[in-house]
Amino acid sequence: MLRYIQVAFAAMTAMSLAVVGWAQLAGPAGGGGQANAPSGTARIRVTEADYLKQLGLNASQWQQYNELNEKVAAEYKKVGFLEPLEARLKRASEIAYGREASIKKILTADQHKKYDKWIEDSIPKGAGVFSGNDEQILNKLNLTQNQWKQYREFRERMDAMNHRLYRLNRTDAMGAGWLSTEINREANSGMQKILTPAQWKQYKEEWGRIMSPYMGNGGGATPPRSLGGGG
Repeated sequence: MLRYIQVAFAAMTAMSLAVVGWAQLAGPAGGGGQANAPSGTARIRVTEADYLKQLGLNASQWQQYNELNEKVAAEYKKVGFLEPLEARLKRASEIAYGREASIKKILTADQHKKYDKWIEDSIPKGAGVFSGNDEQILNKLNLTQNQWKQYREFRERMDAMNHRLYRLNRTDAMGAGWLSTEINREANSGMQKILTPAQWKQYKEEWGRIMSPYMGNGGGATPPRSLGGGG
């Protein structure tokens, strides 16, 4: 939830790609690189396509891959017109999960196993796990047993979301951007539900002091989140 520098970097990378558009279109190995991107979608050189070349996809697989990416890019474009924000987040999540399922169908079982391992191996060790500073701060707030229980459950959810953010940041920039927005919202609302108003105030102040050298803000700032809006 309160991410350390690795999570911040991953989210910023995702959003930097998302800002200019989602496109992961490529040709077969030796085929000249990227295929035509949909109108209005930036051509982004990404490592997923390079890795798929190493897997030796055949012509039919490449065609399916490029058609999938054009379809997904068009679907992501429509997300921003949905209201309210919850609807946008829900639809973006559906698109991201749908793309993952489609990739799995395009690849052979052996190719997908290697592909999934490639994604997991790219995630820094410990990524998505809460910073030790978080519990140090909470230890100062005199949480009740019930609050600690709620926090542990909340932490598991947020760790899982951060892990997924790293996966999407590797393969789906727009999906990662929308997920970082969801993480922001969940992080703020989740901790506020657990803590009393006084505890929440102190919690923000402590995180503000810790992160001010990195974020350029002063003490008392809102606790840092995965970038991408919300909160």
